[in-house]
Amino acid sequence: VINEGLNNTGLNQEWLSTQLQSKGVTLDNVFLGQVDSSGDLYLDIFDDNIEVPKSQVKEMLYANIEKTQADFMSFYLETNNKQAKAMYLKNAEKLKAVMEDIEPYLLR
Repeated sequence: VINEGLNNTGLNQEWLSTQLQSKGVTLDNVFLGQVDSSGDLYLDIFDDNIEVPKSQVKEMLYANIEKTQADFMSFYLETNNKQAKAMYLKNAEKLKAVMEDIEPYLLR
């Protein structure tokens, strides 16, 4: 492990251990690991029979934002209170704009 490389990206051994544990891999099995500019860890392991799962964190984050935006639209349609209706619509539109901005970063 090259600690200097981890530190330069704002990461540490604890982060690495957590990532390896979430992928079900031990450090002994790792031949090569690389962190990209968005903080995703890519692994090449010694045993080619072990399949390392792809991280779904970004996809899950986007899905949660998308669900919240849909909830705002649903609340907008269901409420009769004009003030609440305006608030739900405004926030749904804001989230839609955020989704458009972050989609290239979360869903490549």
